Amino acid sequence: MTTNTVYDLLCIGNYTKDTIITPAGTQYVDGGAVRYAAHAAARLGVKTAVVTRLAEEDSRVVDMFKQSGIDCFPVFTPHSTLMKLDYPAQLWMEKEIKSVANVTRADVREFLQVAADANIKPEYQEYELKDANQALIEMKQGKIRGSKVLRM
Repeated sequence: MTTNTVYDLLCIGNYTKDTIITPAGTQYVDGGAVRYAAHAAARLGVKTAVVTRLAEEDSRVVDMFKQSGIDCFPVFTPHSTLMKLDYPAQLWMEKEIKSVANVTRADVREFLQVAADANIKPEYQEYELKDANQALIEMKQGKIRGSKVLRM
């Protein structure tokens, strides 16, 4: 397959069929860093192409790339890459955002504006500090959507 198109970004990597296990149940999602990076770049107006490996049964992913304005050059294989993440067994269910020393306040403002422009809205539940145990119980029971935040 040849193309004369010039791209700003070429993402190369495996599409993954992700199995996500949480206390609330099991979900199956289309994944892979190549997928997330390509869609994020396209949302920012970057002319993007993807070279990825996947099974023909997952060709809907190629269609999703095309619908998002991303050129996709698939390599079809007998099986797609499988990824399994078992939160109760592998993680503490803790999530946090960390910054590095070379990020300025202006950088954070710019990133937050990009998130706002992309209509990214975090989901969270806010609790008073005195209700911290209730928040922990709900997490243990799988009653979690987004993040739980303690107000101090």
